[in-house]
Amino acid sequence: MKKRTILALLLSIVLGLLCIGCGQEEQLFRIEDQNTGLIGYANQRGKIVIECQYDGYDTIRDDTQYMVVEKEEQYMLIDKAGNVIFTVDGPLTYYPKTNLCDMMDRDMMYVVLDTEGNQKIPGQFELVYMIDQSHVCVKQNGEVFMCDLETNEQRKLIEGKTVRNIWASDQLIAYTEGEFDDRLNRWTEKWGVVDMQGNEILPPTYDEMIGYSENRAFGYFTEGRSVWSTEMHLLNEKGEVIKVFEGAYDPYLLQQPFENGRAAIVQQGVGWGAIDEEGNWVLDPAEEEYNFTYLRIEEEVIHGITYGDRHVFYDLNGKKLFDSYVEEAKYTNGYIAFSDEEKGSGLMNLSGKIVTRFPRSEERFSRN
Repeated sequence: MKKRTILALLLSIVLGLLCIGCGQEEQLFRIEDQNTGLIGYANQRGKIVIECQYDGYDTIRDDTQYMVVEKEEQYMLIDKAGNVIFTVDGPLTYYPKTNLCDMMDRDMMYVVLDTEGNQKIPGQFELVYMIDQSHVCVKQNGEVFMCDLETNEQRKLIEGKTVRNIWASDQLIAYTEGEFDDRLNRWTEKWGVVDMQGNEILPPTYDEMIGYSENRAFGYFTEGRSVWSTEMHLLNEKGEVIKVFEGAYDPYLLQQPFENGRAAIVQQGVGWGAIDEEGNWVLDPAEEEYNFTYLRIEEEVIHGITYGDRHVFYDLNGKKLFDSYVEEAKYTNGYIAFSDEEKGSGLMNLSGKIVTRFPRSEERFSRN
């Protein structure tokens, strides 16, 4: 009886291991044919799902239903089986959160499309920001509108102002107003913030602002023509200052301030570090170990590249996971995809163990 129980337990473990990933949507990783330079996709087991045939590619996450690829100056939305959904002549972007696309037409204007290629909002726009499945923020003729896709209502957000730039997040829109100063040879614009209803959260205050994400943003002041901030403020969703960073920081390298409650930030003459949403250092750039040439929050990890080209991975609390000397590495879909002349290419887990190898003779992982 005891022997049968042990055998049954072993069998269940084996079946469980064999069925890892059963019922889950297949996760794909970009690969590149080194002979042709063309892009394709492989799954987490190393099997090629979409043959290398594309000139350009889009980022794929495990929650992405479609992706954009480019072939012979044509842009296509394809699914994870490689089926072409629709094709357009201009650059195309797919937004998984909203399940919408935008494309740039011949006049360098944006058009909003659904996932069948149909125009969702009549008109051409200077800027487009997808908010959610029901709302899109657009700039047209210098004015900013919130478009309700369910009612087709278009509501002006910022009254009486000609807006140059906007940043949009789930609930907040940062915008600039100002004019060109011939003496300084630059725009003297200031950044402010409104909510989705057009209510003022922050009047035009900052020389520059890095757009809101996860209800946090950086606003900073500069002196003269300096690209380095003289003082930088970490703001919350109410426009209130959470923390003041004194000295020269480089916010230009921040594309989005926060992901999973963390932001990468570089201090001039010191290096890269990472902070939490209260502005406390998770990785302190003043410590020698954190002297990076590159630092990014990649979904669930902090990924740094040292001056010695060593890839270092931390969890979001700053605990070191592992490091590795490889040419390329990127965290995606729960794995670290790597590519190296000697080690080949494949996937590592978060302890650095290689769990999958892509075909070495032709393909290698291709980083963004």
